[in-house]
Amino acid sequence: MPNEIDSAGSPQPPQTDGDALLERVLPWLRSWLLDTGLALSPAEADNHRWGGATIGFAAKFLAPADPAREQSIFAAAALAALWDDLFEDPQLRDPEAVTALRRGLVATLRQDPEAPWRPGAIPTAWASLWPRLREGRTTRWQERFLNNLEEWCEACEREAHHRINGYIPPTADYLPLRMSTGGFETFIAGMEVHQNRELPSKLRDHRVIRRLEELVFWVVFVENDMVGLDQDEADQVPYNLVRMIRHETGCTRDEAVEQVQRQVAEYRAKLDAVIRYLPIFFRVAPCLSGRWKKFESTYQTMTKGGRAATESRRNTPTSASAAPDLERLRREVYLPAAEPIPTAP
Repeated sequence: MPNEIDSAGSPQPPQTDGDALLERVLPWLRSWLLDTGLALSPAEADNHRWGGATIGFAAKFLAPADPAREQSIFAAAALAALWDDLFEDPQLRDPEAVTALRRGLVATLRQDPEAPWRPGAIPTAWASLWPRLREGRTTRWQERFLNNLEEWCEACEREAHHRINGYIPPTADYLPLRMSTGGFETFIAGMEVHQNRELPSKLRDHRVIRRLEELVFWVVFVENDMVGLDQDEADQVPYNLVRMIRHETGCTRDEAVEQVQRQVAEYRAKLDAVIRYLPIFFRVAPCLSGRWKKFESTYQTMTKGGRAATESRRNTPTSASAAPDLERLRREVYLPAAEPIPTAP
């Protein structure tokens, strides 16, 4: 089919599945951000970190799904990006406020969706989203998902304290720290929701899959470190690998960048080798009981997204977006240590 011609006579590229997904989901997402109060204006709802860049990147590698699941997964992605920003905000400098934020978010996660524990945008957004995410999922999946989110909040709290204290960990701790703060398990759960399936624990625990996950996310995290290096240095982010190497070895910035580039090339070669082996693994793995095709597609999608992660452009603002008032959102959920954590009935 020939390309469409615009009013100026220039050929336009054919629409892709990702373009169609954006057209379906992005208007709904912006409305959801406004309806819940996460955004207070259309300009805030167009925030590149919560919506456009995150959704535009994910749309490039996610296959079309049920509309309700598409909405749920992208709302979850926007909310996760917001939570990440709340902790990473350079204006957050009070250690007690960091802990109060973590306690408030954990309490929000454990609230009864029918009776949010405190009014505010984040509790409202979570109360509307959690029933959608857990629909059709087993109790075991729901418990694991909430536990992983709670662990993620704790990891973000630890990173914020490290940022405030000026502590830069050793490079040996890089991958576990980045996996904990990068929402690794939450990403996997999002894939399960989007594809309407649950990955067997025997598959997740298999050494080939564990190695694949480590390689994918190492490459994702390090390449994002490189893309966002200038901003990370300005914000004193403690877990950027270039900063960690410089702190540990005393080398120059250029030398650290060159070392990381060599490591990325090495790890990408290892990742490519594992990816080439995947089709064979999924066909012969005894833990899949003939269901190998659908689980292979999950990991092929994950690796495709991981290898293109630097295209997300989360650190590149658009002219239409407005910076949100992160402290407004934090104030709504702060739960100081002196206050008890509410529990759902």
